[in-house]
Amino acid sequence: MKAILLALLFVWLPGSPRQSRHIERASDNAKMRLTIDCDERGSRLSLKESEAIVWLRDIPQRFNEAAVANDGAVIAVGSGLGEDRVLVIAILGGGGALRALETYAQQKYSASVPPIPSARRILLWNKDRLCAIWMRGLLSKQLPEQLWLYRTESGWKASILEPQASIAGKVGVSWEDIRLIDVAVADGVGLLAIVADIVGGFSEKREGQPRPKLRTVLTLMDVNSRIVCGEIICSDCTVESIVKAEVADGVYCATLMIEDVDGVKKETAYRFRRTNSGDWERM
Repeated sequence: MKAILLALLFVWLPGSPRQSRHIERASDNAKMRLTIDCDERGSRLSLKESEAIVWLRDIPQRFNEAAVANDGAVIAVGSGLGEDRVLVIAILGGGGALRALETYAQQKYSASVPPIPSARRILLWNKDRLCAIWMRGLLSKQLPEQLWLYRTESGWKASILEPQASIAGKVGVSWEDIRLIDVAVADGVGLLAIVADIVGGFSEKREGQPRPKLRTVLTLMDVNSRIVCGEIICSDCTVESIVKAEVADGVYCATLMIEDVDGVKKETAYRFRRTNSGDWERM
């Protein structure tokens, strides 16, 4: 018993090492490296540039996802320390200063799905100093997936995008008939590459009940929710993910991992360019 008490005291002493979740992220230019260690007391964030520590900060929140921009801005998403379910979004700038710290009450609808709202991924446009946090939806509760856009230089929440509704309006179906597969961004142009299945089947939407896929589409959406270009990928293949999205010489290229009907996987690139009128078209 004495040994157990000593061990517990050691864990809770202020200067003792933390038993923690460990997260490491690097900026796109590989110059900035973010480390997060979190436990029941919160998170310790450390930012390095070329192996030199830029700043170190403790925040009383538990983070489970993060990203670091080329200029050192940090976006972290996690949960609070209390018993209440809370989504936490933090944006930090120079010296580890908090540019934004937002909390949102979460609702747990089912043991089989994460609470809502909760984040799936953080996407970054370095040149535009903009990030998008991809938030989960819940079909059975009529909650669409969303992209929350933030200005990383200020922490200001710029807008909320609902890509399912944007795609649905373009193809003439309900947003509930759009199932997002993957989202990616390419630095240098404010467009999101979005792969989605258009599904059919029963009218009453039940969580966990698969619905037949009609076709898969790749769309480019701007930061104002406008679909600027779209392409039907297939009806009998499976798109697993967007491997990468990039812009070079004015050409937007989205590379997809596609599995055909025979189970063969391969990367396929889709390229788009601006027209003289300013629109985008498939090359």
